[in-house]
Amino acid sequence: MSRQGLRSRSARRRAAHGLVTGVVLYLGGILLVPVSHAGEASGFKSWLALRDAGVVKQQRDFSCGVAALATYLGLYLNTSVSEAELLQVLQLRGDDWGLPEDWREQGVSYATLIALAAYHGVQAAGLAVTPERLMSLRVPAIVRLQVDGVAHFSVLRGIDRAGRLHLADPSWGNRQLSSDRFLALWLDPTPNAQVGTLMLLRNDRSVQPRDGPDALQSRRPLVRAPG
Repeated sequence: MSRQGLRSRSARRRAAHGLVTGVVLYLGGILLVPVSHAGEASGFKSWLALRDAGVVKQQRDFSCGVAALATYLGLYLNTSVSEAELLQVLQLRGDDWGLPEDWREQGVSYATLIALAAYHGVQAAGLAVTPERLMSLRVPAIVRLQVDGVAHFSVLRGIDRAGRLHLADPSWGNRQLSSDRFLALWLDPTPNAQVGTLMLLRNDRSVQPRDGPDALQSRRPLVRAPG
């Protein structure tokens, strides 16, 4: 091929490249503009970091309760422990604590989480409370939700002034739910129950937030569970 032909071919390639990388496309009413792939990757990583900040993500289908406990211990009780370490304790102590044989398929109960907490020097108690008493809590809690008919543990970090509930969730990461959406997941599905369950924890190293998104809005004190 001649030198002139090579120059012409090179020019066509540059023009085509410019069309691919520089054109603004209009599809379905949405403007699509080219952005740097490096910028996209950086922004996505930053979003993931914010979404998962402080949250121990569950690595197994059955381990939401264990991951929620690890999250709570790290965020509020100055006790750094991984999901894997807690699962190892269950492997070693499960028979002593009366774990059912199918716990790896069915997950763990509040009783198991309370035993795990005690193993790490943390006092814990499970309560059934009304929505009004939930909203009056002054400290974070572990809550049990029903997601698509399956029990799921999460950490309730706080309630903001708009009434949104902030979760540190083993599956979703940091997430906000409206009070209606949260109550639909949290309330006992038994007809006329009008209560949900939670677990409170404390030790001598407790870090109880008073301000910011981790502080539960104080309305009136939680005295005791109903009944």
